[in-house]
Amino acid sequence: KHPDFHSESSDVPVWSADGRRVFYTAKVGESVELMRVELDGTATPLTKSKPGTRHYHPAASPDGKFVASVADDMLCKVWDAATGKLVHTLKGHSERTPNNFPSMLYAVAYSADGKYLATGDKVGHVVVWDARTGQELHTLIAVHAGSVYSVAFIPDGRRLASFSDFGTVKVWDARTGAEKAAWLFPPLPPAPPPRALER
Repeated sequence: KHPDFHSESSDVPVWSADGRRVFYTAKVGESVELMRVELDGTATPLTKSKPGTRHYHPAASPDGKFVASVADDMLCKVWDAATGKLVHTLKGHSERTPNNFPSMLYAVAYSADGKYLATGDKVGHVVVWDARTGQELHTLIAVHAGSVYSVAFIPDGRRLASFSDFGTVKVWDARTGAEKAAWLFPPLPPAPPPRALER
């Protein structure tokens, strides 16, 4: 089956360091897989998952040599951007929620110095990894009431921010896992009702 780069695909392509290929997600059959696309349009799937698996927005290391992807199989995988070889498989998130429903892994980000990776999941857990070795450094359990949809390091790599669909943002010490700050953004007010155009 030909990959569909529009339906359910990632909205952020990631370039390799040499500028010769792009990493993107595309729908293949019943799954959304991570693809490596050459400049001539040749697309090679890096993942081959069980039907229904969804891979989410890939993230490139700062030097462009590696690409990390997350999926609802609860694995974060790190790839060599030049060869497409799998370097690490990071497993630190539970496959089931506390109520025994399937969980999902949504977010992944590198620190600016490339030393750390962070991942976030459906039940508000955040895991910080050693990007070089793949070792789990910190697991922040249920730090948000909702799903963690985004994680980001500040430029010096010492702090990590996580954002949930409940409107909470929390900041952590990336090396110790200690919480440093927290904010709650109230929901946006409802939009006003539409008005008829004046003639």
